[in-house]
Amino acid sequence: MNGQYTPGDIVLGNWALMRLIGEGSNGRVFEAERKGIGKVSNAAVKIITIPKNEGEIKSARAEGVGSGHIPTYFRDVV
Repeated sequence: MNGQYTPGDIVLGNWALMRLIGEGSNGRVFEAERKGIGKVSNAAVKIITIPKNEGEIKSARAEGVGSGHIPTYFRDVV
């Protein structure tokens, strides 16, 4: 995935994103549904997207984060 999740996508194995509830600076919140045997479960799922774009990666590099450390840097942000 490219970080741009939309209704209809399946996440976390078997949760179907139904509709966008809201979004903020680090992600989007979706109403999600999971169908099981004889029942349907509903939940809110927040998809955190860090980095948001290539600009954030360039900023990290400008701050001295080496290319090999970019994934660790953003995992630490989360």
